Amino acid sequence: MSADTLRWYSMLFPYRVDLIGDYAGTEHFLIDGDSLIHHVLSDPRIDFSTGFQLLHAVYAVESFLADLTRRKCFFHVVFFEEHRHLAISGRAKAKEVEKWRFAREAVKNHLLHTVNEAVEETGEETLVYTFDGLGDERFARFLEVKRPYFVMAHDGDDVDDDVEGAACAEHVEAKKAIRRFMEMGYNVALINQIEFIDSKVFTQILETHSIPGDAVIDPPIIEQTTLSTPLPSLPENLDSNRARITIAAIARVLAEDSDSASLAATYLLHTSLLEQFPLSQRGSRFSAAELQKCNDTANVDAFLGKVLTHATELLSNGEILDDDLEDDLHDFVDGRLLLSVMMKEIDYPEEAKTRFGQLVDVLNKISSSSLSVDQLKTGVVPDAQEETVKDSVDKDSVLAFDNEVFNPYLERLKIDEQLEIEDTTDESVSQRYHWHNANKPLIATRRLPPKPPPPQPSGKGNMRMIDRNTRRRMGRLRKKDQQFYSQMSRYAQSLTGGALNPEKVIADPTGTNQKKKLEKELKEAKGKKEVKGGKNAKPEKPTKGGKPEKPVKGGKPEKPGKGAPKLSKAEQIKLKNAEAKAGKGAEALQKLWTSVWRELEKFKDDEAIITRLDDFIKKVQKAIPTNAPAGASVHEGVFVETEVRLYKVMVLQNIYNRYCTEGRKSDGLPTVAQIFEESRKILPSLGLTKPIHVIIKNVFKCLKIELPNVPVPATVPDKRLSFMTKWTGKMDGDLGIGMSSEEFQLEYFGPFMDRNMDSAPDDRVPFEPDGWQRKVLDELDSENSVFVVAPTSAGKTFISFHAMKKVLRSDDNGVLVYVAPTKALVNQIAAEVISRFSKDYRYANAGKTVWAIHTGDYHMNKPEECQILITVPQILSTMLLSPVNAKRWTPRLKRIIYDEIHSIGNSEDGAIWEQLLLLSPCPIVALSATVGNPGELSQWLAATQSKINTKLTMVQHPYRYSDLRKFTFNPDAAETYKSFKGLGRLRKFGAVDQDSRMATVHPVAAITNPNNGLPDDLSLEPRDCLTLYRAMVAVSTPEFPVPTDLDYKKAFGTTGMVIKKADVIVWEADLKSQLRKWMKDPRSPFMDVVRKVGGGRPLAEERRLVGLVHAEKLADPEIVKIIDPENKDTEKIETDGEEAYIDLDVSRTAYLREKTLPLLQSLHTANALPAILFSYDRLLCEYLCKHLVNQLKEAETKWRASDPKWKALMKQYEDYLIKKKKAGKYKAPKLTSQDGDKLSKAELAREAAETEGSTLLESFDPEDPSAEFSFADFKKHPKSELDLDLQTSDRWHTDPIFIQGLRRGIGVHHSGLNRRYRQAVEMLFRKGYLRVVISTETLALGINMPCKTVVFAGDNVHLTALNYRQASGRAGRRGFDLLGNVIFHGVTQEKVHRLISSRLPSLMGHFPITTGLVLRLCILLNNSEQAEFSKQAIGGLLSQNRLVIGEEAVPEQVLHHLRFSIDFLRRQKLINGNGGPMNFATFTSHLYYIESAAFSFHTLLSSGYLGEICADVNKPGAQAQVIEDLMLVFANIFGRKPCSKRSGIKLLPPLPEKARKILEEQNKTTLDLYSTYARTFSSRFCKDEVDNVLPFSKVQCGRNSASSAPLPKARSQFFALSGHTDKFESIPDLASSIRKSVFLDGSSIPYTPVNLDETLNSYLLEFFRHGSLTRMTTDHRIRPGDRWFYLKDFSVVLGIIVTGLTVYLKDGPRAWFDPSKLSGEEEGGELTAKEDIGEDEMEEEEEIEMVETAEGEMERAKAPRELFRVLQAVKALQTEFEEKFRNVNA
Repeated sequence: MSADTLRWYSMLFPYRVDLIGDYAGTEHFLIDGDSLIHHVLSDPRIDFSTGFQLLHAVYAVESFLADLTRRKCFFHVVFFEEHRHLAISGRAKAKEVEKWRFAREAVKNHLLHTVNEAVEETGEETLVYTFDGLGDERFARFLEVKRPYFVMAHDGDDVDDDVEGAACAEHVEAKKAIRRFMEMGYNVALINQIEFIDSKVFTQILETHSIPGDAVIDPPIIEQTTLSTPLPSLPENLDSNRARITIAAIARVLAEDSDSASLAATYLLHTSLLEQFPLSQRGSRFSAAELQKCNDTANVDAFLGKVLTHATELLSNGEILDDDLEDDLHDFVDGRLLLSVMMKEIDYPEEAKTRFGQLVDVLNKISSSSLSVDQLKTGVVPDAQEETVKDSVDKDSVLAFDNEVFNPYLERLKIDEQLEIEDTTDESVSQRYHWHNANKPLIATRRLPPKPPPPQPSGKGNMRMIDRNTRRRMGRLRKKDQQFYSQMSRYAQSLTGGALNPEKVIADPTGTNQKKKLEKELKEAKGKKEVKGGKNAKPEKPTKGGKPEKPVKGGKPEKPGKGAPKLSKAEQIKLKNAEAKAGKGAEALQKLWTSVWRELEKFKDDEAIITRLDDFIKKVQKAIPTNAPAGASVHEGVFVETEVRLYKVMVLQNIYNRYCTEGRKSDGLPTVAQIFEESRKILPSLGLTKPIHVIIKNVFKCLKIELPNVPVPATVPDKRLSFMTKWTGKMDGDLGIGMSSEEFQLEYFGPFMDRNMDSAPDDRVPFEPDGWQRKVLDELDSENSVFVVAPTSAGKTFISFHAMKKVLRSDDNGVLVYVAPTKALVNQIAAEVISRFSKDYRYANAGKTVWAIHTGDYHMNKPEECQILITVPQILSTMLLSPVNAKRWTPRLKRIIYDEIHSIGNSEDGAIWEQLLLLSPCPIVALSATVGNPGELSQWLAATQSKINTKLTMVQHPYRYSDLRKFTFNPDAAETYKSFKGLGRLRKFGAVDQDSRMATVHPVAAITNPNNGLPDDLSLEPRDCLTLYRAMVAVSTPEFPVPTDLDYKKAFGTTGMVIKKADVIVWEADLKSQLRKWMKDPRSPFMDVVRKVGGGRPLAEERRLVGLVHAEKLADPEIVKIIDPENKDTEKIETDGEEAYIDLDVSRTAYLREKTLPLLQSLHTANALPAILFSYDRLLCEYLCKHLVNQLKEAETKWRASDPKWKALMKQYEDYLIKKKKAGKYKAPKLTSQDGDKLSKAELAREAAETEGSTLLESFDPEDPSAEFSFADFKKHPKSELDLDLQTSDRWHTDPIFIQGLRRGIGVHHSGLNRRYRQAVEMLFRKGYLRVVISTETLALGINMPCKTVVFAGDNVHLTALNYRQASGRAGRRGFDLLGNVIFHGVTQEKVHRLISSRLPSLMGHFPITTGLVLRLCILLNNSEQAEFSKQAIGGLLSQNRLVIGEEAVPEQVLHHLRFSIDFLRRQKLINGNGGPMNFATFTSHLYYIESAAFSFHTLLSSGYLGEICADVNKPGAQAQVIEDLMLVFANIFGRKPCSKRSGIKLLPPLPEKARKILEEQNKTTLDLYSTYARTFSSRFCKDEVDNVLPFSKVQCGRNSASSAPLPKARSQFFALSGHTDKFESIPDLASSIRKSVFLDGSSIPYTPVNLDETLNSYLLEFFRHGSLTRMTTDHRIRPGDRWFYLKDFSVVLGIIVTGLTVYLKDGPRAWFDPSKLSGEEEGGELTAKEDIGEDEMEEEEEIEMVETAEGEMERAKAPRELFRVLQAVKALQTEFEEKFRNVNA
């Protein structure tokens, strides 16, 4: 069993995630209490050996919980008595086991009582629980109520390899416990892998692969603790539980061993001192060796073990505890204090002596002992000497620093500085090149080709032109430009839906052009009615009499003298011509309508008729003039449109009548909703006539509901219908819908409701913006900053383009930067800019462009010469902090738009977003749909903007434009793709919920825990509101009634009022308000409401996937083929009859493979396509796409083999080919016979049929997919255009099956695919050709991919509340769909409910002032010659009161951290005493995102170590070994992944000894420096603070008096209990053990641990050796979806190092060569945009030519030879690595 468990565990592939930001969000989770104790108490700094420091252990547990809470984690701690043995670490020594057992009981008791009481006092629910075991019925009920998201547990991997026996057994038992949790359906987060980094909690998540709900857990058999001896009768004067257990335990020990009296008396004295001493006096001043000597001499461990054994029994039993007494068991024993008491004779406070006497008296009374003060065992080590540790603060110093910009801030610190002489031989190095490529200047990333030299006549009179190679190069560059721009143009066309017609923007700084335009419009409108409502609309011009002019009636001017204005002759002619033109158009329109309705009479398909009518309505609307002259009569097109709508009502009524006849009336009610919608538009139309009005009234009489109560025109003409019909709106039979108009509208009319949200015309935008949108426009026009929070589909897009247009119109120099989180969104925004704006730049601005793209991987146009730059945050960070830009580019910034600003919470690049927002020099626009704490973020943003004197306003709009309807797909177990026989008929009026396999999910049914409340963004569509109201009424009681005001009849009346969405929103808010009241009262029927709207499904069923098969019974070799592109190593990871590859969960993957095609067929039938299927695993996306394509092909093959129509078509096609081959080209049809006579009508018809058939056969291709087996829509995008789109697909480096998928209407989308393929998918989807796309989160962030349905295909740890909201927002986008469908496929019901009901996680900030940022600021300030922006950036950062989102950072702490970061850089010789950059500062700063590794690399480089190992790089036969040695060093620095020795992962060899010692010395210097920081800050700001409060429960420990002891100052007093002083062992030791009032984030300190005990994953080194992706997974447990990213990260690092070294040799103070020789191009040559071939393909950097000069020349130039050798070696390593990276096509 043990071997099976270990084998099972070794096959799991954990995810490393940010526990809150990327996974749990606001969800509650469980912490296994024994795992918590095991993990926290395994800290070797807690003394369980020499002494027993219980209070330190409790402090460590509370610190862990406090760290979780500070990071917005929500959890419960649960203890299982059957797991109590798991609390003991496998590393515990035999003599320590009893200490661990008691610690477990003491900590559990403390959490159950003290912590729970403290939590409950704040109004929160109970935090800590205890159960017998996993099978405890109480635990099952607990799970039913609390519904935890996952379990945090320990996997036992802290046992050394050589440990056997009990410890090894515990190692296995821990994994068994994890397996049981996973069998119950819970993912497990490993508590022993937790890292607290900045504001994030990182750990590894084990995803369950078993069947949720099938686990059978036996009830635990727990023996109740029975006391070995009866409890003594204790007196009442024992006023604490500590004293009660102490007396009882000592009494038992003395009863067993009377010789222990002396130790017992001493122990009681120690207990009395615990009450009297402050913590500062309890820290022992004796050395550990002296204490151990005392321990051994007096055999204290044996005595203490006996005491703890009895104390554990007493505490576990609990009978001795008195709930009314103080609970001080968390400080039951202090082993070091006990030993100190025994060491030598000392004086004690009188209070302690008195308390000691009381305890002795009680003990003597309840036992036969006769203890006295004379029996105290002291002076055991009489010659023991107390350690004298001097206060080292006096020795602390920092190097001098003098900078006029930093000085005003640093002067506040008043730190004494030790001045040192600076090395003046090092000079500053300017930064001129892009940090990815030494050939590319930082800003001028794209230069125009040099003009060819003017032709010069040769001696023979010929013209000498530029050489052939130059012409070819320039031609290639132009071709690339043309291809790239052509791609972007086609991409832009897919966004506009037609040809590009961008608006030409003219710079108008003074507004003169706009003024002239308005004056012209006013002049033209003279005497005509003004159009009111716009912002710039002009009031009516008064007449001479002062009265406004009256409008013209009937299209003719009124006679003079009646107040009518007299039109000029020109105006009368213009009006007459307009009417004549309109009359001709109206006549043509009427004729067209006549031909259309006559055509429709021949149709037999009602749905086809509706489609034709809808298309015709659009044409009619285009023909109706929108700017008809004032006084013109009603356009005939208005009457035509009304008649067309009436015709549509007739067809819809016929369809509904058939439903009624067939007994399916309820299925026809959505059709009635369309009748209601058309009638609502007909009745107020000016085209309404009396016959039409009568018919509509008859229709609603048949339906038996009120006519839509809308205003009807005052005058209704009596005009005959132009189409012939006997239909009057009356029908036989019962067509009544059986409900009131209000009920019907709420139930079925919701998608059609008017969504007007205070909208009104506004001249600034081409649509009628809502009120909140106008507010945004006003803020932008006032040059303020704005933070917009609105859900997807609400209409945020226009904001960015309005801001862009303002910048373009203002002048030709201003710049707007659009920052997007993904490259896909960058491309889309750029394409939209191309489609919207154009501009001519002349004279001084010639060469500028409207837009530019820059993502780092590729760029288009000049970023510094455009007005709209679209980029990613990393590039903007580089540009803002570039000294080159500080004077000439940054001052031009007018606005920065941060789209998807919630990315600030990302664990990887969130800090960059935060730094950008702090550094922004201009107004900003921040956009997001998913911010959990918008108010807090808004306050922080406002504080950052106030530093540049800019006001920031938050505009919040909580309502989606279109509703989302949620479903789960529940197919029959036997239903698979194998039963698929074609897509079948598409029902135009189909609905998803008409499929019995679709179960509707009511949002309130997801609220399974009332304590969590209602999420703020939980929205209900109208029918959800009606269902909720009915449920509340049904379960209401006299004690909990439903207020009558909530009745929909009162809310909406009973007169047929047409309900608007705004009305429903008010009703919804009232319903939620009442529901919240019920949720707060546990007696209310709230849970009955939940069951009523959700069907009452029990928890066990919610955790089960319908149709899910057992993983153990299924093997799927196809999974291996998908995940392993190489295929050569496939057999190595296949197993016989079991899981083929557990990374792609076999059970769930098989379920999706079997059931996805039936789901898509259902969506096709319901007219719910196009759809995006979201899966958060790149491999699974590809897997599903490939299987869908193959399943369609397989079904198509079977169909073609048996279908007679297909066989007949193929026979006809074959005959056609034979005929064509014989006759050559097909001839035109004959109009005469062979005799010359004209052909008869029959002959002509036959001839025409043959011709048409031949034409169709000519375009027929049997290789094309049949329509029944393809999701492609060729009506939207013809095959000829598709062929054009895919003509270069053979060069896309994309799997051919994905191209086949495009031809069948299926695409796949993720960041690892080729860019051109991804863009093709986006374009074809937008055009409507692709109707199915399978995607990761790449399409969830702002991409314009409107769809009717979003499907979540399979569960994943990354399917979180945040990602759910982002992805589901793609459905039902504004302007496309009235309703969006969200379908959960292969996701448990419980997870569905969790996603819907979870609150969005609050954004937590990062501490932004890292050492790397300080270095970059110094470079910016110095090399820009103190440009204004550089001073503004530094001032803005250092004067912030709210530097971190969600936290209040003390300014003094920020400045202290800054000062010591500066000192670190000085000691690293990266900056001088004035802040000027030195040595390798520039390229070290460009590795800011891996700060610790960057500084470690710099240390090895500057120490000369890398030069030593690269010295032989040019020796014959030595280069391979040099590169291997270099790669070993790099693998130990970059991409570090710690792992356990027991994990089975191939471990990385340690650093060479010399390199390790260099880094150890550097780490020691860093540690000393930041220890100084902690000590100086503590001594200045914490000297009066008493550090004696537990961090979570806030319980005070010991006497509350200041310490007279000198040390420790910086170290927490709780750590001092274990003998620790202010001498720290490591950076983690420093960061985790200083006082809580001292801010120090260990992640912000540059530090790379290099101790030999640490084990690292060798994935980088091994890949460099073998180049195999498969072995990265099998040998190193790297998830296939992560492999590319890890390798790409290292590739980028190599590129930066090569570039940095090259630039240093170019521009460094001792450069020895001509810099122009480094570039492959002449000065002025163009640096082309790289062809982005996708993230799964490598980009070849331009070769850097390095030519070594002669020995003498090198000496004269003083070039560092070893540095050049390092560059050669790194370049050789880079070349070899890139080749292997390309070969695997990662």
